[in-house]
Amino acid sequence: MNSSITLETLKEWLKNGIEKPSSIIDVKWIIEEEYKDENGALISFKAIYPEFPISILVLSMDIEKESGIDRKIKMVRLIVETPLTTIDLDLKEREYVYRILLQMSRHPMIKYYLYGDNLNIAIAADLDLKSLGKEEFDDALAFLLAGVLYLYDKFGAKDALTIELLKNLSILISNYVRQGWSRDRLIEYLVNKAGIPKEIAVELIDKYMKADKRNEDTGMYM
Repeated sequence: MNSSITLETLKEWLKNGIEKPSSIIDVKWIIEEEYKDENGALISFKAIYPEFPISILVLSMDIEKESGIDRKIKMVRLIVETPLTTIDLDLKEREYVYRILLQMSRHPMIKYYLYGDNLNIAIAADLDLKSLGKEEFDDALAFLLAGVLYLYDKFGAKDALTIELLKNLSILISNYVRQGWSRDRLIEYLVNKAGIPKEIAVELIDKYMKADKRNEDTGMYM
């Protein structure tokens, strides 16, 4: 159990990047908009990947269980708010979008919801601080980025962010390739954990492996 993990720990993990990152968490994120409670404890912050304008809001929250000795669960929620809005859609279009969002929220880690007056789409992941480790936190970050990519693709709103999001996802794939994961295991991982449709997961994995093979043949490494 990692009872010592706090938001300060997560902030340090993101802030202390390395020169040649092998995973999303090793990238040096920019930390801003920190908020603390009256006792000086960090309650939320924003982490921004420096190469493209996307930020993840990281905030702490307590959830009360109905029974049990330890009734209060300390959680952290990671949120990506997108500019995709649903307020101007007609009723039929809105029902379609909401149905798709509900379907995409069936996956275990990533959830989609609406926020703000314009009913924008957001993506979130909830993690238990008591059992949270670096690997799970790294996965959650990667799944959020992959979720944004899938969201823009699903609703026909691809833009320049897509290329950068693929770069981040390739870091995750590269990390597991070095650990000896097979093509089938990587595809299963993206489908079952990140909620990416199988045809997109297959395309991403095959593109990565083809590029990795070219780099290997020419003596270059990712």
